[in-house]
Amino acid sequence: MPPALRFACRAPSLLFLFAGLAAAQAPRIDSVQVPGSSNPTVLSPGAVVQITGAGFGSAASAVSVGAGGAGAYVLSANSSVIVAQLPVSLPAHGTAALTVSTPHGSASTTISLAYASPAFWGQTNAGNVPYLTDYKDRSANVVPFQVDAQHPAVPGDYLEVRATGLGLTTPPPGGPPAPTGITPAGPPLYSAQVQPIVYVGPVLIPSSATKATLVPGEAGVFAVDFQLPVNGVPAGPNAFSLNVSNAITLPASLPVDSGIAVVTGVVNGANFAVDTPVAPGSIASVFSSNLESVLYNGIFPTNLVHNTSVAINSLTAPMYDLVGPSNQVNIQVPVELPDSGSVTVIVSNSKGAGQAFTFPVAPAAPGIFRIHAPGSSAQNAAVLFSGKKWYAMPTAFASSLGILTNCAANKVNPQSYCGQPAKAGDDLEIYATGLGKVTPLGNPNGVPLGTGVVAPTNPLILYETPQKAVVTVGGVSATVIFSGVAPGFAGLNQINFILPQGVAAGDAVPVTVSMPGSPVTDTATIAVQ
Repeated sequence: MPPALRFACRAPSLLFLFAGLAAAQAPRIDSVQVPGSSNPTVLSPGAVVQITGAGFGSAASAVSVGAGGAGAYVLSANSSVIVAQLPVSLPAHGTAALTVSTPHGSASTTISLAYASPAFWGQTNAGNVPYLTDYKDRSANVVPFQVDAQHPAVPGDYLEVRATGLGLTTPPPGGPPAPTGITPAGPPLYSAQVQPIVYVGPVLIPSSATKATLVPGEAGVFAVDFQLPVNGVPAGPNAFSLNVSNAITLPASLPVDSGIAVVTGVVNGANFAVDTPVAPGSIASVFSSNLESVLYNGIFPTNLVHNTSVAINSLTAPMYDLVGPSNQVNIQVPVELPDSGSVTVIVSNSKGAGQAFTFPVAPAAPGIFRIHAPGSSAQNAAVLFSGKKWYAMPTAFASSLGILTNCAANKVNPQSYCGQPAKAGDDLEIYATGLGKVTPLGNPNGVPLGTGVVAPTNPLILYETPQKAVVTVGGVSATVIFSGVAPGFAGLNQINFILPQGVAAGDAVPVTVSMPGSPVTDTATIAVQ
């Protein structure tokens, strides 16, 4: 057969192949659902739906969706899934035609409609927990957090969950109805015409106690606010659902805790050393569950803040910081406690006194404060050149902190933060905690500085340890000039020493602090040239 005829015989099969490719690009609708609704194929005006099928293209801009003669708002699309908000103008009953159109064709299906088709919105956490935000008591210092099994809600907390398919909305006074698409910024906000009923375990929260409003900047997404009842909700995972006009979400899980504070550890506030005693009068960090999710810094000598207090052997401990989101409260360990054996700490919050926790104490248990380099694990002892704000640290470390370097050579103002290595003969000061009780001028028979009392700044009335701290640098003993409480502070120890001769140069030279008679020591590093 001539070549031309052979080609002609093959042409129809090629045309058939091209036609098949073109047909494959036309859209096909398999289902339209509200995932997470108990009746997912019954849809409601304004709900965000998931359309599955094929041939939808690769981007939201390449596809259009219409329903009931109005345009839907496409949030995202790929070849097989479209996420779109249905038009708010759809009727709240009956059926409507839904059409997907692309440059390669269109496909239609019939959807069933109802007033509401509620479903939780957003990523579901482990354990089927929806996207829930806990605002505690909504006070100004509260740090909201996402509820999950590790961070449960507590009875009395104010919660917010995201949902879609809650039905029609009431426009702001004098304002237009909510549009299909991105909700404009408020206030005022668009409220659901029918507020949802919330079920948590055995408890029903009536619609009169909930508030659902469209989220500005989102399409078809409501924020549902409610307060978890103080009574009736058991601890543990609770079944959680919304009901709007007898349409119900699929049950999710809402983990709930009793709210009682449970202490998990008490450590030296400078080095966080575990399995180590702490000393009366020192700064300690108490770690506990169910601290209020608030942030208060620099509150010493406050002993009650946001319903939170700490008592050790029934002695109230002054607080430096309450860092609720980190489950941490920094305190001064009462000076009046025994300095041997074990003591018991109890943290109280809005739910009352928590569980008792026992930890060891010692006459002295020194810990050196550290400075941490941003974005790395590197750290340097909090050691200053005496009378200056210059740190004894590597030049690179100082640069990472964004402070000046080469302090002496550049004649940096002594009261400007700067960092450079120290050299033999320099007068340095270490900042630490846990050196033990202090008395005026270190008099062993003197009255110790009391709990919550700030040391005077008068240089003639220094509060010192009866026995000076022991300092070594690079294994070489240093001459200690002063060890006591930093003037103007409480619980913060200051040790002045002379950097000895014979210390090997380096960027990580060990500095060790100990107290006579105490087995507890601590070591950090400085730079020596």
